[in-house]
This record gives sequence, structure tokens and C-alpha cells, in this order.
Amino acid sequence: MDSLFSHPGEPLTKHLARVADRGATTLRQRRLSVADLPDTLLRDLVFIAGAVHDMGKGTENFQLYLNDKLPEGANKNHA
Repeated sequence: MDSLFSHPGEPLTKHLARVADRGATTLRQRRLSVADLPDTLLRDLVFIAGAVHDMGKGTENFQLYLNDKLPEGANKNHA
């Protein structure tokens, strides 16, 4: 099912899910907080940020780059 990759051999969806989970877990473990922002909302925002942080890796050029098929000089930026 996974046809987009974040790194060679690593499905993009799995990478994004792992980063999202790790961010929320780190926030909870370190008991980080922001004044006037409920902890549950902060945890959700961190999870969402992790889940979308590398969406640009789903672009055609980045996928070509991962497979060494990107023409020289083509933009592989995934920001």
C-alpha cells in the first residue's frame, strides 16, 4: 500500500506516524507545557506537527531523488 518513501526503504506514512508518536511521548515524559494551553491540546498540536513535518517528501521530485532518478539540477527540496 505504501508507495511513497521518506528515506530509502522507509514508507512515508510510517515515518510520519513514528515522529508524531515520538513528539507526543517526549512532551508527556518531560512534562513540558505552555502557559494557558491545555496539556491535551498541546499534545495534539505536537502530534499533528510531527505527522505533517515531512509531507513535502511525497512530491514527485523527492521520490525520484530517493530512487536516483531525479534529473541533475532538478529541485528535490521537500520543505
